[in-house]
Amino acid sequence: TDEKRALAALWSIRGVGPVTLSALRARHGSLSALLRQPTSRWVPLVDWHGKAREALSALDTLEQGAVQLEAVCREQRVRVLFPGDAGWPEKLDGVADAPPLLFAQGPAFEAPRRRRVAIVGSRSVEESALRYLRGFAKQLAHAGVGVVSGGALGCDQAAHYGALDAGGETWAVLGHALDQVDAPQVKLVNAMRDAGQTLLSQFPPGFRANLNSFV
Repeated sequence: TDEKRALAALWSIRGVGPVTLSALRARHGSLSALLRQPTSRWVPLVDWHGKAREALSALDTLEQGAVQLEAVCREQRVRVLFPGDAGWPEKLDGVADAPPLLFAQGPAFEAPRRRRVAIVGSRSVEESALRYLRGFAKQLAHAGVGVVSGGALGCDQAAHYGALDAGGETWAVLGHALDQVDAPQVKLVNAMRDAGQTLLSQFPPGFRANLNSFV
């Protein structure tokens, strides 16, 4: 719908967050009302963060940004999930600061229903502890439990690899865009993609990790 396309286009602009989206809805009634208006009409009326004003002013309309984002997502085989979609995680609806959409590669929430457990921890861990954690995750996966973590070095990767060892399900919820995988993550992410596993992020294509994105 136009509302979803406008939301995705705005969310893909660095500096646009939930507060800005709420302000735009309060002013215009809906985001779809902005989709085909010249940006020169409404961008100057809003207090933007960072370089959001500059990025939006470079677009003739928000529709142009939506088309650009959709092309990138098609190229990267990324799906955009919105509240109310068949694959949307309903438990997010009760979270006050939940993202308004998610970017996904792999089955995501259309995968078979099963119990899933999140395993996260430090990046700097003794090798013996990582071996234990990998074995524990493997046992969970053998028992049919999905293993969810963040794809980072250390405990996260041990958990993912343990599930992969068992041929089970594992999801990585990344603190950066799906196309911004750091060198230490490449091997794991490629293995997960090859195995048809799920990668999720709230961040749009091109977004690099920073300290705030892991909060």
